[in-house]
Amino acid sequence: MSGLSYATQARSVAVPGVDAVLDGQLYISSLSCAKTIDQHASFSHLVSVCSDLPRRNENHLIIPIQDTEYDDILDHLNAACDFIDRALASGGCVLVHCVMGVSRSATVIAAYLMKQRKITPSEALAVIAKRRPQIFPNYGFVKQLHVFAACNYAPASTHPAYRSWKRRQKQDVTQFLNLCHDTVLIVPGLYLNSKLPDDADQLRCLARYTGLSHLLTLSPAEIDSDIPTVDLHHVAIPSNDRSALVFSLSATCDYIQNALSSMTGRILVHSQTESIAALAVCAFLTRSRNLSAQAATQIVTDALPLFEASSNFTSALQAFVSYEHAKLKAVAAAVPVLGTANAVMSAATATVTTVASTLTSAPTMGLATGHRVRHSVELAPVRMAVQS
Repeated sequence: MSGLSYATQARSVAVPGVDAVLDGQLYISSLSCAKTIDQHASFSHLVSVCSDLPRRNENHLIIPIQDTEYDDILDHLNAACDFIDRALASGGCVLVHCVMGVSRSATVIAAYLMKQRKITPSEALAVIAKRRPQIFPNYGFVKQLHVFAACNYAPASTHPAYRSWKRRQKQDVTQFLNLCHDTVLIVPGLYLNSKLPDDADQLRCLARYTGLSHLLTLSPAEIDSDIPTVDLHHVAIPSNDRSALVFSLSATCDYIQNALSSMTGRILVHSQTESIAALAVCAFLTRSRNLSAQAATQIVTDALPLFEASSNFTSALQAFVSYEHAKLKAVAAAVPVLGTANAVMSAATATVTTVASTLTSAPTMGLATGHRVRHSVELAPVRMAVQS
């Protein structure tokens, strides 16, 4: 990458892997693409947001940081913005790159757009993503973009917003990484956890880290933030009817199946009570893979070594399996003898109700004030009958 080119006139750059954020002015790429710039008389200035690169000349700015949530990019953002601003003011053309062209370089360009246009981090990243969809700054960098704005684009150790961020940086990042660790892949495409963050940035980053397309929450659960790219679905289970939990599982399985029906579908099943999320996942496994309650439970406990299925849990799951089998029998019997079908369903319903009444660890039901979801299903006690 020796000998940067010095073309100062406005130009349209067409280099594979290099994407224009501002046509003729500001571009983003990976390191491998940046190494090809000697072949193009296009870029007058270069910003390298990665370590272990030699500085070639005065038009080359190096920001030597790693792409980890703990790294401090904030202290470099103001200098990077000034460097880009001077280059463009002189008619130059700037390429900003990191190793992959996904996190560090996107953070620097977002900071520049925020400072120039007085827009939010989300708005700035959206501008870049329109030209380079794969960008994805890590959680720590996203938080630092917010601090950059709060410091009026001039971070200083004396600024209250900077000092507050510095005090909490390690704690917040560690909390987020623990959240990622505790979001467990049960089978391909299907995740489970019992904690969602209050921090909207953490929630959005978690969704990106896991590639979520769907989020299913079951009471008790709280979520106060929308995730633009994720379909949110909540099942609210009445606290005065424990059988509703078991009856809800059929619809829950339908939603999980629909989420996983596409090649890119990934779903997180969440409840603040881990056993409820686990029950929903086990129910899905019994139905989708034709497994016994014991086999489905074993898959979950293999993924969650600390999870222990109680007798109540096992009874509820077995009740669901019996109920599903009874439904199939009822459907099979519906055509020749409708009365027999209804009798089978009534017996299945009674079985579920009886088992559910023995559950001693019922969840705290209902939603907290301010809970926002895209799709919400309020489940009353279900009494199913075969229709003619």
